[in-house]
Amino acid sequence: MPERRALLRDGAVISVFENSAAMVEAAADEFAALLGPPARERTSVSIALAGGTTPAELYRELAKRSIDRDDERAAWRRVHIWFGDERCVAPEHADSNYRMAREALLDTLQLPAPQVHRIRGELAPDVAARDYAQELRNHFGDKSPHFDLVLLGIGEDGHTASLFPGTSALHERGEWVAANWVAKLGAQRITLTYPALCAAAEVWIFAAGARKAEIVAAVLDGPTDAGVYPVQGVRTNTAPVRWWLDAAAAAKLA
Repeated sequence: MPERRALLRDGAVISVFENSAAMVEAAADEFAALLGPPARERTSVSIALAGGTTPAELYRELAKRSIDRDDERAAWRRVHIWFGDERCVAPEHADSNYRMAREALLDTLQLPAPQVHRIRGELAPDVAARDYAQELRNHFGDKSPHFDLVLLGIGEDGHTASLFPGTSALHERGEWVAANWVAKLGAQRITLTYPALCAAAEVWIFAAGARKAEIVAAVLDGPTDAGVYPVQGVRTNTAPVRWWLDAAAAAKLA
């Protein structure tokens, strides 16, 4: 289904679809193009996955296509999977972002184990953050983690990944990964930081449903203050951030 409308904001391109199913279908089409013939000439493609309901819908669509279409199944052979954040839980826990991605997508893809880089949330938070940062360095080198695509969502408080308003990780400018205490949750989270997210070639942010309408309008139409709305701090030097919205989430945009 074509876009209902496309909008431009400073540093962002916004695509609005009639419903979340149409949005997911279009995102899957563009994802396939990203993994198309040019990418197959490269040694590897690195993608950071998000947690959340809407990303899970996208992963299930991608899994289905990998079964139904030989070209899309072949396109995954050079893909390395990473994660934007993780809860401090074991990989089989119901709250694990890794578990969600595994059940929705990774079990179907059956990628070689070295190509799936999970955050080990079962470890002590500082240890998990340090280990994940080292894994990123082992793969990308010391300059910055050059993800080809980062997928993100947005919370009703404006958080993205596990960068929550008022938390210490918002101020991190050196480390790529942080153990971030989130007082409102009473919990630690492990998250990629702005230096890692903003080094990506492309960033896609997904929001669906009427509950996201108010925060989407505040973030895209209001003043910029990443301390209040951390998602506003995600920008890249290579391309505008791409927002994927259904009509309900976009309902309050000007």
